[in-house]
Amino acid sequence: MFFYGLYALVGEALNARRIFGPFAWAPIVNNLVSIVGFVLLILLFGTELTDVSMWTPDAIALLGGTATLGIVAQAVVLLLFWKRTGLSLRPDFRWRGVGLAQTGKLAGWTFLMVIAGQLAGLVQTRIANLASGEGVSVFAMQQAWLLYMLPYSLIVLSIGTPYFTQLSEHAHAGRKDEVKNDIERSIRALGFFLAVAVAAMAAASVPASRVFTNNASEAEALAPVLLCYLLALWPLSVLFIVQRTFYAYGDTRTPFFFTLFQCALVVATALGAGALATAEILPLEYLAVTIAFGQALASIAQTVAASLLLRRRIGSIRSRAWMPSLLRFAVAAAPAGLAGWGAYLLLSGPDGWMTADKLFGAVGSGVIALVVLAVYIGIMALMRVPELSAATEIMRRFLPRR
Repeated sequence: MFFYGLYALVGEALNARRIFGPFAWAPIVNNLVSIVGFVLLILLFGTELTDVSMWTPDAIALLGGTATLGIVAQAVVLLLFWKRTGLSLRPDFRWRGVGLAQTGKLAGWTFLMVIAGQLAGLVQTRIANLASGEGVSVFAMQQAWLLYMLPYSLIVLSIGTPYFTQLSEHAHAGRKDEVKNDIERSIRALGFFLAVAVAAMAAASVPASRVFTNNASEAEALAPVLLCYLLALWPLSVLFIVQRTFYAYGDTRTPFFFTLFQCALVVATALGAGALATAEILPLEYLAVTIAFGQALASIAQTVAASLLLRRRIGSIRSRAWMPSLLRFAVAAAPAGLAGWGAYLLLSGPDGWMTADKLFGAVGSGVIALVVLAVYIGIMALMRVPELSAATEIMRRFLPRR
């Protein structure tokens, strides 16, 4: 926990100094250490650790120790770049006058937001358990959620963070027009990348699901859940920027309320799906898909509500400026996604090599993603959209310096 906190604080300090690369790439070190830990676990204890009694203290210590070591390495790597901030770093154990009162107030609303989300998730889990043994249930939904969050973590968090730093500076200085410019630019940038990510994930939904399932039929059953989650991925990027704008103004109270609104919708849709399943109107094999669809609708409604609340606070958020860009991205992403789906059917199909094994599923997903990306960039180049050059510059910013 300490090194997680250190990683977050040092990373945000680097971001504030516009040093974005280390914070974006440091998790790779964590992943590499974790991979080494998994390899050692397999070599020393085998791959069939399917019973609790097989998890000896040594096996647990190895897995937990390497996981912790990865987090430590992730934080230490950031410290190597600290000199570039021009700031001195020394321990300070004084507690008075450091702003804990204001921080506690802000964190309090954030904590309540987390609690609301957890309670809504608990309701979803209890309802989804009705389908256990009959179709896609809780575990499969969790795997679909992990796949759904992958592009969000890679794109929204890494690319959106630099915009948040700039947005915070302008909000603190009271430069409202610049804040609006930041909102417009960030939504366009995230929209550009997420459009192709959604298309690729949708086209590769079956082979990507195969990575987390035991056979092809389970992958085909899981894919619709992933597709329903993906409906909200694009709106979620807009929500990310809107929510961070409130944070830039030191307001965590308003985000709590529009998150509470979303949680209420999540609970309502989950309970509705459960009632339909109990009444045997909704087949149990479609219960998880319905819950995921309700989650997507709730997230879209949350984005709309949050945008309207932000508009009340700062005026127009220039949706008329960035909505046409999102439409262009959708126009390019749709045929790109179809091309990826065609590649899946042509090269493999439901019974082909992409669903034969977990590794093949991952490789197949990569092949489909490359097809989608190539078609998407090609269409963007033909359309001569200005965001293409901007996206290239963003990618260069995150590449390690020589």
